Amino acid sequence: MHVSSRSLYETFNHLVKIIRAGMYSAPKGKDFPLHTHEFCELHYYLTGHIKIHVNGKPIEVHPGMAVLVPPKVVHGEEALTAYANYYMLIGLPSDLQVPHIVYDDSEQSLMGVCAACSRELRLQPDPYQQEMLHALATQLTILLRRAYLNSQLDDVERLLRSVEQYFEKNFAAPITVEQVASELNVSVSHLRRLFKIHRSETPRECLQRVRLRQALAQLYTSNLTLEAIADACGYDSASHLSRHVRQALGKSPGELRKQYRRHSAEALEH
Repeated sequence: MHVSSRSLYETFNHLVKIIRAGMYSAPKGKDFPLHTHEFCELHYYLTGHIKIHVNGKPIEVHPGMAVLVPPKVVHGEEALTAYANYYMLIGLPSDLQVPHIVYDDSEQSLMGVCAACSRELRLQPDPYQQEMLHALATQLTILLRRAYLNSQLDDVERLLRSVEQYFEKNFAAPITVEQVASELNVSVSHLRRLFKIHRSETPRECLQRVRLRQALAQLYTSNLTLEAIADACGYDSASHLSRHVRQALGKSPGELRKQYRRHSAEALEH
C-alpha cells in the first residue's frame, strides 16, 4: 500500500480550495475503513474495480470515474480488486454545484489535474508554487462546473459519451462494437442507430477516428516504426494503418512524418 500527501490551504475566492492531494493504492481485499472529513473529498479511480460506500449506499466505480463525497459524510472503500486512485480534499465555493459522480472526458482532463495537484504538493515549495496551485484550482473549478452541466444531460447523450470514453481508453485493444454494446447493456442495432442520429457516424467510424488521432500523434512526435505505432493503436498491421492514413489525409504515413518534421524545422529557424 502506498499513500502520498501534503496539506495546504489556499483561498482563491470563487475557486475550489485545494487542501490536500495524493495517491492511494491497495491490493484486493484491503478495504478502506469508514471515515469522514471536514471537507469534500474527491476520489478519482485509476485502476481496479471497487465499491465506495457513501452514507451506507454502495456505488460501483471503474477507472475514469470520480466520486465527490460531501463534508462530514461517512464513506469507505471495498476493494473488489487491487485498485489505485487519486484523492483530494477540497473546499467548495458556495455557488458551486457539483454532481456526486463525475465521468472524465476523452482527454482525461480531470485525471491530469488530480495528478498535477498530487505532484505539486509533494514538491518543496518554491516561488511559483502558489501560482501553479491557483492555476490548478481554476482548472478543477471549471471541470467540476462542466461536470455538473454534463450530469444534466439526457440518457442518450450520456450513453454516447460513455461509448466515446470507452473508445478513448481501449483503442489499442482489439475491441468490437458488439463488445462495447454488451458492456453497456444495449443492443448493437440501437447503438448504431443512436450514433447515426446524434453523431452522423457509426460506432466503428468513431473508433477508427480515435485510433487515427492517436496514431498520427505518435507518427509526428516519436521515432517509432510504423509497425510499432500500428500495434500500439489497435491496427492489424502497418499496411492497415497506412491504408487508413491515406484514405483520411491523402498521403502516406512516411510523407506526413517528413512533412511535419520539415515544417517543424522551418519554424525553429524563424
